[in-house]
Amino acid sequence: MAAQVPPAQVPPAVVPPAPYVAPAGMGALTAQTAQDWIGEHLNPTQDQMDHIFNHIYMELNHALGVCRLSDRQKYAHHAVVRQGVTDLDDLTMLGSSVSDIRSILKMFNTLLAARGGVNFGVLHYSRLFALVSFAKDKRRHDQAIVAADFTDAVMREYISKAEAKASTEGEELEIPSPPELKDTNFHKWQQAVNTVLLTKEGTRGIPLAYVIRSETAPDEFEDDTERLIFEASRTGLVWEEDNKNVGNYLTSLLTGTQAESWIKPHVKSQNGRAMMTALRVHYLGQSQKEKIIEDARKKRDGAYYKSQGIYTFERFSTDLHEAFQALGDYEREVEESEKIRLLREKIGTDNATFNASANAVLYSRDIMTFETAVAEISLLVSRYFPSSAMKKGRYGVAQVDVSKFATSSQNGRHYYQGVDITEFTRFYDSKTEWPKLSSELKAAILQEKKEQGITGKKGGGGKAGGKRQPKALTKKVKKMKVQIKALTKQVSEMKKGGGGDDDSEGSKKGSSEATGPNSYAKKKD
Repeated sequence: MAAQVPPAQVPPAVVPPAPYVAPAGMGALTAQTAQDWIGEHLNPTQDQMDHIFNHIYMELNHALGVCRLSDRQKYAHHAVVRQGVTDLDDLTMLGSSVSDIRSILKMFNTLLAARGGVNFGVLHYSRLFALVSFAKDKRRHDQAIVAADFTDAVMREYISKAEAKASTEGEELEIPSPPELKDTNFHKWQQAVNTVLLTKEGTRGIPLAYVIRSETAPDEFEDDTERLIFEASRTGLVWEEDNKNVGNYLTSLLTGTQAESWIKPHVKSQNGRAMMTALRVHYLGQSQKEKIIEDARKKRDGAYYKSQGIYTFERFSTDLHEAFQALGDYEREVEESEKIRLLREKIGTDNATFNASANAVLYSRDIMTFETAVAEISLLVSRYFPSSAMKKGRYGVAQVDVSKFATSSQNGRHYYQGVDITEFTRFYDSKTEWPKLSSELKAAILQEKKEQGITGKKGGGGKAGGKRQPKALTKKVKKMKVQIKALTKQVSEMKKGGGGDDDSEGSKKGSSEATGPNSYAKKKD
């Protein structure tokens, strides 16, 4: 019997999905008109909600969905839209803190569900603020705000950043003011200005350092802040405001200095970027570079450490460091091995034991950088020259830990409220520096000066190392001047009267009493 062939399998007919039909009266809604519709329908049906957020506000719906705002999620989205938010760009205007978000949405907690009420909690506010921060960051970087980029991991990262920022709210970092700009220190001055502007946020929350950034971005960014600085847009009203703020700052720094003439064409417009560009053109010109390189070579070649006299090891190592830095900025980077070799060759004191110990340190394989070498030699200096404080003059080696008084430190220098206290017993300007120091710090400076045998006005005014005249001596000199004036007057009167020709005994005696050294005292009696 022949095998029966099963009938051919007929695939089921594919039924195309029914075309989507918008709820009644909603087919023509757009992102703009939907907001008016929402304002008129405070408690829409689920179908109406689905249409609004699945077909009109899709991007916004996706991003808000990551925030998990409520078990009545679409109604929570509805509440956000009722605040005027129709796309992700609108989120950048919602506020700058979690408190701002809470203020905007807390009204919905008091409304009945029939009136569009939604219960928002603490976590909901934090999550929504994370979304707002994400949108603002994209705008700062001049990038498109794409909902798909906002993931749960990204949201948690922004929440952590907000918490970290809140924990340091109100804390101000003490940043030293830039030094006076001169022909030979533009690179150092520019770095100091950039450091200050990194701590000051502009209108969009971007560090104002973006105003004076270089035209060429680094191959790799050190962190998100540096990336933001180089990606921030420099157009629009916000940019103009930030640019003027930087212009005001540069003007305040340079007014009355030799650099003022180079920014003068831009002072009226307060164009901060144009000012910095003009300064760079002048101070980074070829002739200026050659002068800086020549000065750096002279400083490097002339630096020798022979004793803890006027030219201390700290000043010696600082001079070398500044010379290496200038050569690296304007000529070529000096290799660490070359720095250590020069340091080794330039140390030659009368203390043979110290010299041998220093050489042993500098030949060690553990010493890999100039900074490490200087730190090690400084320890040897304190060990072999414990009483090396200079007895007179402007500079001395402080026998106290200067760093404990410092409010900030930079490049091996210590500062208190912007005043350099590295050379602890140096001369402090009585008007601009000494008043800024705390009572404790002033007392420490005066005590250190006393121990070193340095005298001067309050440790600040007058010439360092100079000695003030005692009050008693000053008073005595003043009294003598009065006596001399009285005697001179009496002699003059006697010459006019001719009393000097009387040879009688009485006349001589009278003359002696009138003009002798005791005349002023007798007259006073």
